[in-house]
Amino acid sequence: MARSDIRRWIENAVIFVLGIFAAVYIGDFVTFNCHLPPGRTLLSTINVKVFYMIPIKGGRFQVEEADPETQVCSNSLFSQGGYPPCWRTKNEKWVDLR
Repeated sequence: MARSDIRRWIENAVIFVLGIFAAVYIGDFVTFNCHLPPGRTLLSTINVKVFYMIPIKGGRFQVEEADPETQVCSNSLFSQGGYPPCWRTKNEKWVDLR
């Protein structure tokens, strides 16, 4: 294989991956904003345990548990309507106080 063939193959692969990503994002955007499928709940509230990372001397951190918080999230793959997706919100537990 010549260098130009490899370069063309890599360029085509990058364009293909970016196209797939764009199609998935546009599909997620349309289904969220057009309320598809009908009856789907767009937003949910989740109780999240929060832990604070407090910097102390010597470059170390002290971890303290805070009261659970209620956060609003979107039932989508990506952030939509100004809210983070629920699958990501469930796993976010750290608040960094640096």
